[in-house]
Amino acid sequence: MKVSGYFSGRDADGDGLLELSELTAFGWDNRDYLPDEPWACGVIRCTLEKFSYSATGQLHFTTLWQYSDERGMSVGSTTSGSEIRYTGLLYPGPAFTSADLWTDQTRFQINPPPVPEPGSAALLFPGLMAVGALLARRRRPCEARRAG
Repeated sequence: MKVSGYFSGRDADGDGLLELSELTAFGWDNRDYLPDEPWACGVIRCTLEKFSYSATGQLHFTTLWQYSDERGMSVGSTTSGSEIRYTGLLYPGPAFTSADLWTDQTRFQINPPPVPEPGSAALLFPGLMAVGALLARRRRPCEARRAG
């Protein structure tokens, strides 16, 4: 089974964590969850309940979608790291449920890799210069430091 999705946003508070309120787009399993409006994802309701993505690559999210008409109803949810679940009922007829679980064999990949924020890249060179200056200072003998 292969399921894909996408997200974009801006780390507005600069804490290295992209959170639900900072997202501009999120799609999962062929559904667009933002904007969070009725019919936005092609079914009655799609909700992105939780979301966080850290600069270290840890992604956590929970989605829920619901659909119903005169012939039946269905509900689906995904909890990253746990499961993808579908439940439905056809009128008249039996209910069905299926769940695909995350296991040790589940592979998660983000393509392309995240791009650092422009502010982070701009600080890289001055930071390396400061570390280099500190290391050069530590290498000088103690006598030379006292004399200078």
